Amino acid sequence: MATNLRSERIAPQGIVETNPDNLREYMLALKEDALAAAIEAAVPVHHVADGDVSGVPAAPSDLPESVAFVNAMKSIINAHFLSAHPTGVHPSASTEVIVAANATDQGTSDTLVTEIILDYNTHRTEANVHITDDAANVMAGVPDGTLPTLITCCTSVRDEYLAHLDAALAMHAGTVE
Repeated sequence: MATNLRSERIAPQGIVETNPDNLREYMLALKEDALAAAIEAAVPVHHVADGDVSGVPAAPSDLPESVAFVNAMKSIINAHFLSAHPTGVHPSASTEVIVAANATDQGTSDTLVTEIILDYNTHRTEANVHITDDAANVMAGVPDGTLPTLITCCTSVRDEYLAHLDAALAMHAGTVE
C-alpha cells in the first residue's frame, strides 16, 4: 500500500466533515488510493506486457551457436534494461548495462554469459525499475571453461529471461495499454 496516500494529503485532521467540497474531494481521493493499491498488488513485474520473444534465439547446442546466442542475448537484454515508461515495460530504466565485448570463442563467451547472468540478476531486484521485484526468475550457472557448462548457462539465460517476460505478459493478458 502506498505510504503517501492522496486521501491523507487532502483530509488532514478531519476537515472533511465541515466542508462539502472537501468531502467530495476526499471521497475521490479514497477511490484513487484504492485503485492504486489494487494495481500495485496485481501487477508483479512490468508496467506493460513485454511479450515480444521473436528475437530470442533457441538454446545453443555447440560452440558456434553459443557464441551467436550470447551476442544476441546481450543486445536483447540491454534493450530490455533500457525500456522505460511511457512506451516501455519498466517504470524507469535500469542502470544495468552489459558491457563485456561480443563473444568470438569459448573464453569470451564465458565472460559475456557471466556478465549477462550477473547484470540480469541485479536488474530483477533493482530499485525503482520493476513495480515489484522478480524473485522467481533467477539465472544460474558459472562457466568453467567447458562447452557443456557454457550451454547450461546459456539455457538458464534463455529460460529465465523468457519466464521474466511471461510473468508480465500473464498479468497483462486482455488489458489495453
